[in-house]
Amino acid sequence: MIRTVEAKDLRMIAAIHKENFGDHFLGKFSKGLIAEFYSCFLGDENFIASFDDDGECQGFVLGGGGQLIANQGNDFIKGNFLRYAVEILFRPNTWGGAINRLVPFIKRLKKKKYSRVNKETKSSYSLLSIAVSKKFQRQGIATELVSAFERICTCDCYYLSVHSNNVKAISFYKKIGMKEVPSNNKSIRFRKDLYK
Repeated sequence: MIRTVEAKDLRMIAAIHKENFGDHFLGKFSKGLIAEFYSCFLGDENFIASFDDDGECQGFVLGGGGQLIANQGNDFIKGNFLRYAVEILFRPNTWGGAINRLVPFIKRLKKKKYSRVNKETKSSYSLLSIAVSKKFQRQGIATELVSAFERICTCDCYYLSVHSNNVKAISFYKKIGMKEVPSNNKSIRFRKDLYK
């Protein structure tokens, strides 16, 4: 069953995130902080998950407008600054990524330019996270989640970025019809046009 993520699901979502993205920046933090990050997106129709008959989360997908995602990320840092800072302090493998995220955030706060912008463009819609528990992989769950995401997607296309060494994900994205587009960083950027 695929449905919108609820608060009771966040620990399972965090565990799946850590299992799949443990080498990424957010994946290096505690499951509690990861769950807190995802709690910023509760109630968003673009945050959905698949569950088995026993209520165990099999996988999830999170997407939406780029500005909404940026706003929620800023809200997360602002609302959890102390906990975030403490975890960074005790996790040296997060220091570089944390500085890259915190410096622009603090500069915006100092300039009092922290604002919630609601304007979106069609090119800013993205799929931020997709992950399936290793226990449930190779059962078509990722394809079902992406299809559900595409049905509720309000734009005519969406984007996603993936690390260039993630061969498995790149293969999957190509299989579901995504096309590679130019990118400004080390990640590979994909786009999928939706014909509704």
